[in-house]
Amino acid sequence: MWNMLVAACVLHDLVIIPVYVFDPPENVPLKVLEWMTQIFWQADLIVGAFTGFYRRGTLILDIRKAAWQYLVTWGVFDFLLVIMGWLFIFLDLVEDAARSQDGQADLIAWSRTLRAIRFLRFVRVLRWLKLRGVTEAFKEPKGVRLLILNHLLACCWWGIALIYPDQNWARASGLWDASVLDQYLTSLNWSFAMLGVGLSSIRTTNTLEIAFFVIVAFRSLMTYATLVSSITSLTSALSKIKEDETSEFRLLRSYLAYNNIGAELSHKISRFLQHQYHLRQEAKSAHANVPLLELLSPTLRRELEYARNAGSMEKLDFIAELLPTDDLQVLQVLQDLAVNAMTDLVAATKDVIFLCGSTASHAFLKINGPLSYFSSQDDEEHQVSVTEESWIAEICLWVSWVYQGDLVAEDVSRFLERAYDS
Repeated sequence: MWNMLVAACVLHDLVIIPVYVFDPPENVPLKVLEWMTQIFWQADLIVGAFTGFYRRGTLILDIRKAAWQYLVTWGVFDFLLVIMGWLFIFLDLVEDAARSQDGQADLIAWSRTLRAIRFLRFVRVLRWLKLRGVTEAFKEPKGVRLLILNHLLACCWWGIALIYPDQNWARASGLWDASVLDQYLTSLNWSFAMLGVGLSSIRTTNTLEIAFFVIVAFRSLMTYATLVSSITSLTSALSKIKEDETSEFRLLRSYLAYNNIGAELSHKISRFLQHQYHLRQEAKSAHANVPLLELLSPTLRRELEYARNAGSMEKLDFIAELLPTDDLQVLQVLQDLAVNAMTDLVAATKDVIFLCGSTASHAFLKINGPLSYFSSQDDEEHQVSVTEESWIAEICLWVSWVYQGDLVAEDVSRFLERAYDS
């Protein structure tokens, strides 16, 4: 949650602070956002000093070491930006006080000085570097990144005009005395036009503008080439996935036809495999191959398997009574159960999980999908829809048992299987 707040405040700095180059009129929402983000960065300075860190894969929670690590990484940088933020808030208050006085000449001189100093406010934009540490909380799409970049270029383009107030592109275009909204939208239009989207009639009028124009043109060329390359790569990857799927299911159809498999069973097999194939492609299957997990240590892999099955295991009363616990032996046994005794299974439509009278060697727990349990009482057959609240045939975990009914999957279902001899 804190990382998400950091990302939101960084986004505020990226979007709002550059707008100050247009010298917008007094705005209460902007003032409130300024104060809120400044207070948050002040709090982040304190929180950062008490946040643990990883060193060579080891989590370090010692306060002194954490404070020193923060000091030698982000601490000094954050401290200077916080001081600078409070300085600008103080200068804004001084400017407001000056406006309330009658000295117009002093106010004009002070406003020019303050505007020059305000360019230092852009240093706060460097906080975007922090997003590298909170990417899990702020995964912005490329379109948003491109929009923010063009927003920054538009603000910089207007800032270039402020450097030469007597001769610049804004005066040549008749925008020098226009409203702030017109100035910003025209600058943004120029920024997108440089990328090849739309047209702009703006012309450069001095050497600095020409130099900036060339730099932005080169940036646009690289951005356009990267964007086209990304789209091409994505299209090729999607085509490859679709081609692989088509090839695999063509091979399946050939196999079924060669072995004279009936139409009804062939349809059932194809439908089930299509469902499982799409789950595997989206890594939503319990059997999905995640190569990165092979790098885990054996102990971490056991903890992962236990965490994956813990919610289901705790539905057994005796396991629920053992938790929570700090006893390492108990945790070791529970992890052994999760790794060795629990199996994730998938049933197709109308699959029979077990039949009445069969020796009970497993208990089952429904994860999702419709399951029905059929039993007979007084020569009458009863059908019960299985819920996700309790285990099926749990008693076979404690004594020798035979199943007292039939368990059938009404549609594609997923359930856990707990072995009796484990």
